Amino acid sequence: MRISQLNDKVILEQNSVFTVSTYHKKSREISVTEISPDGEIYERRAIIGKTADGIETGVLTTYHFKVYLALIKFWEDEGRPVNDTVHFTILKMIKCLGLADSGSNYERIKRWLRNLRQIPLTFVDSFYVPEMAEHVDLTDITILNHLRIYEHRNTGKTNKTRGYGEFQFDRYILQNLVNNHSHPLRLDVINSLKKHQDISILLYTYIDRNLAFKDRYEVGLEKLFEHLDLSQNYVKFPSHRKAKLDPVLDQLRGKELSTGILSKMEVVKTADGSDYKLVCHKKPFSKKLKGQISLLAEDTIDAEEAESDTSELPSLLIGLGLTEKQAKKLASEIDHELINLQIEYLPFRVREYQAQCKRINESAILYDSICDNWSAPKGYFEAEKQKEHETQRLEQERLAQLEREEQDRAEQEKQEIDAYKATLAPGARAKLKGKALEKINNTKGIKKEFITEMLIEIYENEILKLEMG
Repeated sequence: MRISQLNDKVILEQNSVFTVSTYHKKSREISVTEISPDGEIYERRAIIGKTADGIETGVLTTYHFKVYLALIKFWEDEGRPVNDTVHFTILKMIKCLGLADSGSNYERIKRWLRNLRQIPLTFVDSFYVPEMAEHVDLTDITILNHLRIYEHRNTGKTNKTRGYGEFQFDRYILQNLVNNHSHPLRLDVINSLKKHQDISILLYTYIDRNLAFKDRYEVGLEKLFEHLDLSQNYVKFPSHRKAKLDPVLDQLRGKELSTGILSKMEVVKTADGSDYKLVCHKKPFSKKLKGQISLLAEDTIDAEEAESDTSELPSLLIGLGLTEKQAKKLASEIDHELINLQIEYLPFRVREYQAQCKRINESAILYDSICDNWSAPKGYFEAEKQKEHETQRLEQERLAQLEREEQDRAEQEKQEIDAYKATLAPGARAKLKGKALEKINNTKGIKKEFITEMLIEIYENEILKLEMG
């Protein structure tokens, strides 16, 4: 299993585009300052969930990350196609992620897949293209370039709706996957991370990457939390960061990495005593284990539904008006994703209450909707449809803009060539025409009766483009 350039090289190596599932804002921006060996300063940025026109569409979380890894597995299983779409079933996706085969998980998978197709990523001097050996700008790309989901209802005993479909990665991401500009990753281990799931996944992938070519790695907690984009207010103090990380380390110790076993993880004081640092050690696989290990390790996937990371939910719920007792109760008893959905539905429920002139108590509405798992309000689906239409409109505008830019470029090129031709002496112009005719005559499939002044001009322009560099 490999993760693509999305998590590779400079800004994306240090700051994942995927964040915790409790992230409540509709977009994120990552910024890293880099100093080159000659002292030149570069600012590399990645913007997740905001279009070039400023429309916020939501962020990519660790749930999307796991779905993305599963898609890579499906792509590899089909022979790593470059030009063809990859086929899948949602049931296979559910099993690959170790989830229970339920209607709620079925709907979640569909939503996460559509998010991978719709949530835009913009890179400002930060997407590294190895073939060009430089960082480039990319605007409003999405992880999936193509996604189509079909559904049919089984009329037998189960009476379940089954989904199947096809997808294709964005061409830049696909290019990096094909060329193996990526890093191996253990999907089976990620699926096994039950408690403190979000931070565990982000920390595991970060440590796995940094221990790939060494047996020991250490990093200050302040720097680590910045890298993982976890520097919220409630972890800004050294003691808070340590308390946040301690239970996660207990889960990760002894886990298998892509290149060995995470034998030791501990948080210790820095030399000056002002902060803490994380120290990690890796030991090699035993010979027996090394012969048995599989990066895909599909047979180790636990079919039990992954537990949600509720460690950050109480703070979020308290901020929305619930009491501390209510928040802790919900976070410990209710599925994490269901809580997030009800939080997402809340503004639409409030609008419905306002339209019906009902008394509004937002915290009470939220609490009851989570406890009783209320269905989604009508306004939510209307907003989702509008968002999807808006995304399609923006995609059409983007393609139209690219076409206009290509036309402008071609027109500019033609003007430059025409201007260059005007400077040629008559003899040089005749010589150019002779070269064009010679090239045409040497081109297979062109009959003499097809040779026109327009065709000669096309070949003349090709020759001049080479001469002009």
